[in-house]
Amino acid sequence: MWSLGLLVFQPTVPSGGESVAASSLASRTLSCDSPAEISIPEALDPDLRRADVMRGAIRKAKNFVWTDDCQKSFEELKTHLSSPPLLSKPSPGEDLLIYLSVTEVAVSAVLIREKDGVQKPIYYVSKVLQDVETRYPKIDKIALALIISARRLPPYFQSHTIVVLTDQPLRKVLMSPEASGRSVNWSVELGEFDLQYKPLTAVKAQDLADFIFKCTLLEDPPQLVISAVTDPWNLYVDGSSAVGNSGAEIILISPEGFTIEYALRFRYALVEGTLYKKSFSLPYLRCLRPSESLYALQEVHEGICGQHLGGRMLAQKILRQGYYWPTMQKDAIEFTRRCDQRQKFAPLSHKPVAPLTSIVSPIPFAVWGMDLLGPFPMASGQRQFVIVAIDYFTKWTEAESLAAITLAKCEDFFWKNIVCRFGVPRALVVDNGKQFDNNNF
Repeated sequence: MWSLGLLVFQPTVPSGGESVAASSLASRTLSCDSPAEISIPEALDPDLRRADVMRGAIRKAKNFVWTDDCQKSFEELKTHLSSPPLLSKPSPGEDLLIYLSVTEVAVSAVLIREKDGVQKPIYYVSKVLQDVETRYPKIDKIALALIISARRLPPYFQSHTIVVLTDQPLRKVLMSPEASGRSVNWSVELGEFDLQYKPLTAVKAQDLADFIFKCTLLEDPPQLVISAVTDPWNLYVDGSSAVGNSGAEIILISPEGFTIEYALRFRYALVEGTLYKKSFSLPYLRCLRPSESLYALQEVHEGICGQHLGGRMLAQKILRQGYYWPTMQKDAIEFTRRCDQRQKFAPLSHKPVAPLTSIVSPIPFAVWGMDLLGPFPMASGQRQFVIVAIDYFTKWTEAESLAAITLAKCEDFFWKNIVCRFGVPRALVVDNGKQFDNNNF
């Protein structure tokens, strides 16, 4: 069966060891005679006319001569056509490899199966990037190639373990807790598949992926045209649009007269040569220089009326005195940490970091709590439930995955994991489920 220029079939091997379809195709191709006139090459596929040796003979319509070099190239072409590339069929449960290739305007991927050290292609995927996608970083383009492959080949991704071979930190980008935007969406979409990320140590089928994206490129890819600017833009920063002239304005005018305005309001005021900061509920706050801010910290913290306050309270007291600088909170905390007197005589907090809880069990492994969790997404062996037991004294935990939450399973877990290892407990705390509310327990 032919599909997209590739021969896809499960070969029927006769006694001779050669497939019937391949033998018939090879015999018909190799029996093709050499061209004797110009009309024969014109019937060939346009891709075949790109052979360098045959191109000259084809273009010479008036003086068409079939040379020995043309005959040699023609024989090589027939040999190549008689052995078309075959798409392989994966076996159930087999791990598959995927190679990814990206460029500025296209991405491609090839799905591979490896058997006896030989890699055989299964399917090819390629896509021309849209305008916005062309501006993605390289690592995002690689992730896009993987997500496109998963969308177009869901049967393979859902029934096989896919090994992603790449030289980029793709797993770190998709699994990073700081990821946001499209990376999070892609990570969630790929989370349903069994993906493994391994470094690209050998090229092998990577050349095939690179070839696919080269065939995907547009015939006339969009070019970035940079023209010389003859008429300049005018930028003005003089003047202000804020109330009381306590701001700044930027005006940008294009050569066509289009005006862009942007204003900033600082909420600062200059009074008799001194800079003040405006406040909603307090009077004007005098802005201090770095040398003045250090003196203010020393005077308020350990001066005549100093109380060796903490960092946050020290900053608030300086603010109420009518002074301000941008980093006063940070500077006040650092200043109090370096104060020797405060470190020696400051009151220590003896309050526990967490609320006190009473100990229900007086000795280890005397009282256990047991419960059932699930159902969860089905794992191997159709296991989708978890039975958990926790000791009230030591917080020791025993857990086991189950395919079914029957009475026999719960009794077996309790006997093997609790009784046989820690002895018979004094009490067992459960939720009175039907698996626990019976004569056996």
